[in-house]
Amino acid sequence: MKVSKRTKENQNSEMLLWHPWVHKFYNENLYYFALRFAPYRRDTLRKLKNELLQNKISGVCLYEIFGEFDLLLRAWLTPAIFPRVIEILSKFPTLVARPVFRVTEIRHWAFSKDLDLNALQQVLVDPQNIEGIQKARGDELLKALIPYVEKGVAFHRPTPSERLVKFYTAISFREPSAITISAEKDIKETLFNTYFEYLGAKRGIRKLSIYVGEGFAHAFIKGVSNTPAQARDFIVDHIINQLRAYLPVTTTFIVSEQKPYECDYVSDQALDTWSRGSTNPWIETWFPELYTSGVSLTMVKAIESRLIDNQNILRSLSYEEGLPVFKYLLEGLVTGDNEKTLKAILPWFAKVEYDLRQNWFPFLRAISNLGGKDVEKVDLEIKAELNLLREERSGKEITLGDRLNMYLKAMEKYERETGFDYRTQKPAELTRVRNLFAHGNMLSELPRLWEEVFNLLIWFIPLYERILKRIQQVVLMS
Repeated sequence: MKVSKRTKENQNSEMLLWHPWVHKFYNENLYYFALRFAPYRRDTLRKLKNELLQNKISGVCLYEIFGEFDLLLRAWLTPAIFPRVIEILSKFPTLVARPVFRVTEIRHWAFSKDLDLNALQQVLVDPQNIEGIQKARGDELLKALIPYVEKGVAFHRPTPSERLVKFYTAISFREPSAITISAEKDIKETLFNTYFEYLGAKRGIRKLSIYVGEGFAHAFIKGVSNTPAQARDFIVDHIINQLRAYLPVTTTFIVSEQKPYECDYVSDQALDTWSRGSTNPWIETWFPELYTSGVSLTMVKAIESRLIDNQNILRSLSYEEGLPVFKYLLEGLVTGDNEKTLKAILPWFAKVEYDLRQNWFPFLRAISNLGGKDVEKVDLEIKAELNLLREERSGKEITLGDRLNMYLKAMEKYERETGFDYRTQKPAELTRVRNLFAHGNMLSELPRLWEEVFNLLIWFIPLYERILKRIQQVVLMS
């Protein structure tokens, strides 16, 4: 097997950890994949590791774990590499489940010291600095790391001298519908409180890290203890106790082996993309057609500006559904193949309308905590406020915008801290855009209307995904 020179040596004996900001600078985000196989075989980890390395996916850790799942895959991935990992996992016919946790914020106590931003800039300005350090081993590695470890940019973990228990605990909540924005803020502040470092040390917990994000958990905790009992006591007596008001549910995975495969490198692909310069690395990995289609520089800069301004929103969207909508829209714009855009976006609009129509009552039950006749009563009240009862009783189809207004009205009534503007004309604008696509008018209007459509979707799709997430939480709880 031929693999990258940067990754051909296992980091079991010693591990280089980059500060998360280094990964973020190169457009990488941290993910955890919980993998269940049927059956699981002794060589599964080795085969998966080899597949990842052959594809130059280097910043990964693989842990065999006890519990519901067999492997835990930790990976720093760019938007371009994420789909490649999904493709690699799909090659394993015995893989039966692969829920994902996408980290949005990190509290990593290995890096609790103040970060020297000047030292960070020195290591970031030239990818060759990163490459040189990642190629080093032994004393050469220690020497190269000295200035960066002192400044908090990197962390060197030597070979463990004793047998320790490494554990990960996923935290979710029994009633996710009750978690408002202010509650999410309180939960994060509680988890990130430095008091936990003190408590962990007192309980014999070391190398504590806490991650907040989205996916199969609300938060993820990593720690190392001398015994499983120490980990249990810390989770039960402190974490769960601190969050008891929100009815936490925890699942703990114990790493089963002393020397798993671990590597925290910045990936080759991320370094290579950045080295070429002259283009935005995130855009180049996610939407390379922008720089290769030959579209005018004015258009390139206009699209680039919209993408950069909304990068945080775009990167928070679903990779399977939400994010591709924008790519379909922009591909038609820069390639001139508007018909391809039309064929991709029309089914998406149809799915949106179907989801909003079919899931109205589950959503209403979730957000109001009501049931039976009470939910039906609220349904009638909302439709009456929006003047929709007559249309429904006459058999007239409720428009996409009107149906979205029903959801917004319910959120305004029961979840006031969402941050969304309820009294807005955007649902009506969404209906108009949907009709332009449905009647084929967008084929000729896309060059003129693309910014209006883009801005409207930037508002709508996060809202739509929030609605779907709430409905999915109810389904999982039922």
